[in-house]
Parts: sequence; C-alpha cells; structure tokens
Amino acid sequence: MKIGIDIDDVLIDFCYPFAEFHNQTYGTNWDKDDLNTYRLEDLTGDTWDEMQLKMDKFVKNTDFFNKKISPEIKKSLEMINQDHEVYLITGRPDHYREGTLCWAKNNLGGLYKDVFFVYGNIEKVDKWEFCVNHGIEVMIEDLPEFALKCRDAGIKVLLFDHPWNQGIKGKNICRVKSWSDILQYFVKSSGVRA
Repeated sequence: MKIGIDIDDVLIDFCYPFAEFHNQTYGTNWDKDDLNTYRLEDLTGDTWDEMQLKMDKFVKNTDFFNKKISPEIKKSLEMINQDHEVYLITGRPDHYREGTLCWAKNNLGGLYKDVFFVYGNIEKVDKWEFCVNHGIEVMIEDLPEFALKCRDAGIKVLLFDHPWNQGIKGKNICRVKSWSDILQYFVKSSGVRA
C-alpha cells in the first residue's frame, strides 16, 4: 500500500510545545484541554498571519528542526516500510520546506519515498486531492478537516487522537492513540511483521 503520514502532531509534537512556548512568551495559560482547536488563532483572537508569525518565532527560538523523533515511531516506521511505501505529506508553509526536508532526512532517512508540501507553491492542492492523485490508500492524520475530506474521498484515515479532533468518526476513520496502535492496524490489515 501507499501510506501518507502527516508530520506535525503525528510524527513530531508541535501543538503542545507551541502552547508551552505561547504561555511563556505571551502570558497565556493553556493546558492540553484548552487545545480543542488546531487553529490556535481561534483561542487568541489573532489573525492567521499573526499566529503564523508566533509559530515562526517558536520554530526559530526552540531549534524545532533539530528535534529528534521518538525511537517508538522510528521502529514502527521501519516495520511498516518493509511492506509498504511511506510518503510524508504536510501542510507546513513553504518557508519551512528546507528545515523540514533536513529534519526528515536526519530522522527518517530511508524510511519514506518522498516529502510533499500540499498548499505550497509546488503542489498547490488540498491534502485529500493529493492523496487521490497519488494513490495514497491510508492517511495517518490529526486534523479533522483533512481526515473528513480524505474519508469522503474513500481514503482510510488513521486519526491520531488529540483534543482538537474529538467527535470525528465514521466509515474509513480509525482513531489511534499511539504508534503501537498504528502498527497493530497494519499488522491486522496487511500482515506487517511485528
């Protein structure tokens, strides 16, 4: 199978560390339960552009592109990669492209076929549309809107459980809470060797 994997909050934590940074930098008091939306500008009243500037500051000040992937995730990807083609599919902005590509190579070199930046200046498509056009059969995702659109396009979604995607369910959506759950899904559905 061709498997698409989102990066942020699936392979590497973004939202929770950003919330901690935002609390320290801007005096907010967010905890995990407050993050019931991935669009954090909804929590602050910032515009999307203002929130993007805050995220850029977070990425720069926390050396975000040098964060290491967990051994559990890497081991799971090694096992999945034995029998399937893995593609990283992200909605990160174009100015994160170089850092993201270096991060992926340093953390996951050899465990994915390619990295795609949907919405950027190259692909310029919605994530579900990209998956359909490239034959992605399973998408590992955390954002509700992407999960629902992939589901509706007939793509199986493994929805990584977070406060901002509660209530999302239905045919073609399987909620997962860990990479162990993801690996078990592939063991059961396609005989990946555990």
